[in-house]
Amino acid sequence: MSKREDIARRVLSSLQQQGAGAETSPRAARPARTFIGQVGEQMTQGFAARVEVLEKERRDGGVILALDPKRIRRSAQANRHELSLIESDEDFSALKRSLMRDGQIMPISVRAVTDDPEHDYEVVYGHRRHEAALQLDRECPFKIRAVLDSAAQDL
Repeated sequence: MSKREDIARRVLSSLQQQGAGAETSPRAARPARTFIGQVGEQMTQGFAARVEVLEKERRDGGVILALDPKRIRRSAQANRHELSLIESDEDFSALKRSLMRDGQIMPISVRAVTDDPEHDYEVVYGHRRHEAALQLDRECPFKIRAVLDSAAQDL
């Protein structure tokens, strides 16, 4: 047996023993010894802290999301009648023209849903803007601006 085969056999047997044995605790992180390693650690810690802040802002409704209107469902407690969401309604047509001309000025409010694989969010308020965005999205891709309503999560 060659020296190379012997080394490979020993490495493989030690890996198999580790896999068969009890779970080992992860190696404790050692502080970086080099300057570039220290900079990398600081950047990683800074990014992790920034992600936490952004996630909290998103949950608290402090971040405006750009969402696909098709991934947002209507709420069962919709405050608009179906007839106010059709093309023949003059106010609704004016809203669509305004969205096309000026863009969306006021974001809708949504809450996250977990029980529907086709939808990620549900409209809390802004049903007319959502329906207008759905209709405009059929003509050309349209992203709707929304804020996450943390108070509505518990409803």
